[in-house]
Amino acid sequence: GWQHNFYLSDTEIVTVGVEYRNEKGENTGTFDKAVDNKAVYLNTKFKKENVTFNIGLRYDDHETFGSKTTYRLGAVQDIKEANARFRVSYATGFRAPTFNELFWPGYGNSALKPEESTSWEVGIDQDLSNRTSVSITYFEQEYENLIQTDPATWTAANIAEAEVKGIETDATFKLTNAFNLKASYTY
Repeated sequence: GWQHNFYLSDTEIVTVGVEYRNEKGENTGTFDKAVDNKAVYLNTKFKKENVTFNIGLRYDDHETFGSKTTYRLGAVQDIKEANARFRVSYATGFRAPTFNELFWPGYGNSALKPEESTSWEVGIDQDLSNRTSVSITYFEQEYENLIQTDPATWTAANIAEAEVKGIETDATFKLTNAFNLKASYTY
């Protein structure tokens, strides 16, 4: 993989990158397989007044499962008078089955389909002091063909549709300049 950040100004960063992954495996008498995935991505992060925007685009070309373009959009509004930040984001996702999910003897399933997902979240971060901050985030994710272990067969399987919703909270305490304590909870 290769990634490069271009700092266009004090308020704008553009990131570009490429990835290449080749997975090979052989189990004598069972399988001898190789899978390639190529990807390119572009992300820009820029600030306009008190809002920072983050926009990303990724293109994957998987040897077995074809090509897919995914994206992410996000924004963070800095509310200086309240020492807070309001966050929102939306993203799409694509995940091809791993080599083991496809081919591992007794577990793999060569009929798997890739996962596709959409997700969004909204949250707020609050600085209570220069040493203490808290945050809360609500999130939702929807999956098609989610890859999980089938408890009836203990093999990899697709779940046609799945939905995950929840709330995540955390608190950070800066005990010294070199030591932080962080507690988090996700429901």
